[in-house]
Amino acid sequence: MFIMVDGVDGSGKSTVIGAWREMLTEKNQRLFDLKDFCKKNGRLPLPKDGADADVIFSGEPTSVWIGGAVREEMIKTGANYSASAIATAFSLDRLVLYSRFLNPLRASGKLIIQDRGVSSSIAYQPIQSPDIDLDFVLSLEGNQFALEHKPDVLLICQVTPETAIQRLSGRTDKKDNAIFERAEFLAKLAARYESDWFRELFEARGTKVMVFNGETDLVTMKKEARDKLQELLEM
Repeated sequence: MFIMVDGVDGSGKSTVIGAWREMLTEKNQRLFDLKDFCKKNGRLPLPKDGADADVIFSGEPTSVWIGGAVREEMIKTGANYSASAIATAFSLDRLVLYSRFLNPLRASGKLIIQDRGVSSSIAYQPIQSPDIDLDFVLSLEGNQFALEHKPDVLLICQVTPETAIQRLSGRTDKKDNAIFERAEFLAKLAARYESDWFRELFEARGTKVMVFNGETDLVTMKKEARDKLQELLEM
């Protein structure tokens, strides 16, 4: 199964994925973490690097090669890159990640849990600038490829923009000052994630779209996240 977790910044994605990591560790599942591997090795992994794992924890953008340029340069406040250049970079990072690593391991039967993906590009990028629209984002090769190899489940963590801003303002572990973390932008973004057309875009391709309530307290959220994963694994 390929499960993608998405939502606005501050919606609780990291809490959900962290609870799943703890739960799977308790079940003695062998975990492979893409972010940790890239940090240690300075490259994206090959299928052989994750061959011994039961579960692959992935995320986008990646932190090396194209993804490193996205994170460290292109989406920072004050950077002067066009919306089309940023969208293209995300797409290319995605194309390499899927082709080099995720698709071969998915074919071998691994459980893949991914933080963000093509769903993020579809939600975020058409409202970044009037210079690009949804058709442009969908036309990019990496995005087409990711939709062809769509997730089995897309879990959207939902919170109000006010909650998201409150959480983001209290973060001490995230200092990249990304251009997307603005109140007005987050309000537009939340509406896109909650829209019928967004759900239908994925469901038409066979992805099951589910909603997770990110408004609850931390203890409740972790418990409900564990319950949700158990539900998914029994599908």
